[in-house]
Amino acid sequence: MTLSSRIDPALSRAALKQLQPLGHHLSCWAEAAQRLLDRLTADRLPEALSSWLQAWKPSTAPSTIQPGKSLCLTMQETQQGWQLTPEQMNWLGDAWWRAWLHLPALRSFWATALRTNHLTALHSQIPMTWCVDPRPLPPGTILPHLNLAAWASLVRLTSQGRSFQLQTRERSVLLHRGLSEPEIQQAIDEALSQPEAVLTETFPMQRRLQLTFVNQEQKIRIDSALILNQDFMPP
Repeated sequence: MTLSSRIDPALSRAALKQLQPLGHHLSCWAEAAQRLLDRLTADRLPEALSSWLQAWKPSTAPSTIQPGKSLCLTMQETQQGWQLTPEQMNWLGDAWWRAWLHLPALRSFWATALRTNHLTALHSQIPMTWCVDPRPLPPGTILPHLNLAAWASLVRLTSQGRSFQLQTRERSVLLHRGLSEPEIQQAIDEALSQPEAVLTETFPMQRRLQLTFVNQEQKIRIDSALILNQDFMPP
């Protein structure tokens, strides 16, 4: 790919090469997500999975990048590389979709509906999000990527410096080391009292990137990439 004036020179060629397929991956995910919704609506999923998904059903419809249209995203630099920020102005900002992407119970569906490289890239570039199921975990089971046997233990991770955004259908709370343990525990308890809460891991402020994809002649490509806080210096 040739660098142009619309591509920030501070963005490395390696990062640009990694980000280039993201628009296509997101469109493929949107198509697969719509098929999943159609199956759920038509009652073509296993009964136990179907009833469980209804509680955490996203409220926004997935959408692809239509020909002649564009998609503007905000990315954040993390230890895992560039990731989408949770605050997107489209269906990608719906935490319930992010939770479905990372949901172990849907792993086989996504693996069948998406190419392996697409799914691997999406898992690395979409913030890790969990469905906060209030039911106790089966004995010997731990929450993936948290290594906890119960949601109540989440307070231990915040005391170690990890941060999270806890969302219900009505409100959103940031959980971080700056809050007291009782405040964090109260937020967790309130979320567990509702059957539709989700949890997204957040990261300290790093460089942010405004990334725009366009669909031209049935090919999705990066149209512009601008680092928003050039002067940011990590601690």
